[in-house]
Amino acid sequence: MKTLVRWSVRLYPAAWRARYGAEMEALLEDVSPAGGDLWDVVRGGLFMQMANLSFWKILTGCTLAGVLAAGIWSATLPKRYVSKAVVRVGGDPPSLNRLQAAQMATLSRASLAEIIRRPNLNLYSSERKKLPLDDVIEEMRTRDLRIRQVDGTTLAMEFASENPGTAQATVRALVGRLMELNAAGGGAAPMAVVRPASLPPRPEGPDRRRVMGSGLGAGLVLGLVCGAIWSLRRRKERWNLGRIAGFAVAGMALGVMVALLIPSEFVSTAVLRTADGSKLQSAVAQALSDDSLAAIIRQEGLFSRELRRNGMSEVTGKMRSQFISVQVAPAGPAAALTVSFRYSDRQAAQRVTRELVKRLVGPQTGNEVVDAASNPWAPIYPNRMLIAILGTVLGILLGLGASRFRRPKLATA
Repeated sequence: MKTLVRWSVRLYPAAWRARYGAEMEALLEDVSPAGGDLWDVVRGGLFMQMANLSFWKILTGCTLAGVLAAGIWSATLPKRYVSKAVVRVGGDPPSLNRLQAAQMATLSRASLAEIIRRPNLNLYSSERKKLPLDDVIEEMRTRDLRIRQVDGTTLAMEFASENPGTAQATVRALVGRLMELNAAGGGAAPMAVVRPASLPPRPEGPDRRRVMGSGLGAGLVLGLVCGAIWSLRRRKERWNLGRIAGFAVAGMALGVMVALLIPSEFVSTAVLRTADGSKLQSAVAQALSDDSLAAIIRQEGLFSRELRRNGMSEVTGKMRSQFISVQVAPAGPAAALTVSFRYSDRQAAQRVTRELVKRLVGPQTGNEVVDAASNPWAPIYPNRMLIAILGTVLGILLGLGASRFRRPKLATA
């Protein structure tokens, strides 16, 4: 306890320690301090520091408080272990259409409810005590479960849990349910597990360094503002509005400049309707194949910079995964197909969407156009107004900090 008290004495200002440090050391040699004495020393040091505040103390205190608060909060966040499995299917288009139906059935309420209730898994036990089962299932779908189609014949399945063994067992259960529903009845698509459910060796989240970095930044901003305000009020000086306004204008100008340097991104979207779902998967796979996308890239002159650094196969893969979005919304026996393409050129985005639609419609596919490729007038990214506002706010904060450092007036003879 004496060691803790000695360390706590360091909370007192240096001038106080220089004057009374020897007496405090002598007192500690004669007594055996308890927990209450330690608290009294800590409280006294904090109060004395608050009575002798300065700009740098406020800045340091707020920064440390931000890092400490972020660290404590990140420590309370549960770890997320992600187990992954890959399933590959084959067969003709009707079999692939049956696979899509089995995938939707796997994600249905009845299927997920049965998996959640399995005794060996016992998923979301605490949530089920407080929430209805429908809400728990929706949380599982949106937060922890992900099933995505890598290409026309490959499915990737992921599930996140606080326990690595639970994550692996859940993915195994989902893969098993998918294969059961695919095999039910006739016309099943040949299915094989390419990569079994993995046992995650380490968690993929939370990113505590990023959380603490955010706390550090927030603490710095708060300390800068509070320190500048406190310093100006203590010296009873007027706000240097000219300096603050100058920094605000400079920050806004910098924000606008950065916003203008970021290339715009436009999205063109088209909607199709299909009455023959059995041909949908094959039509999408053919339209998004490497040969099809490579022909569009050459025709429209897309991704010139990327092609100078990488091969065509890498560029088509990036185009398929990052710039093209194909979403299917089942509606009874028919389905709505939304196709969109994102690019820095507005007209090129519309032309590419039209080309994709041409490859998806026709008498052999059974698809028809409901809404043609849109002409995107406004970019979806970046939000230049938000960037300019952030630059202005940063300029104001810097102006407040600059008001702390004022040139001393020259003495006159």
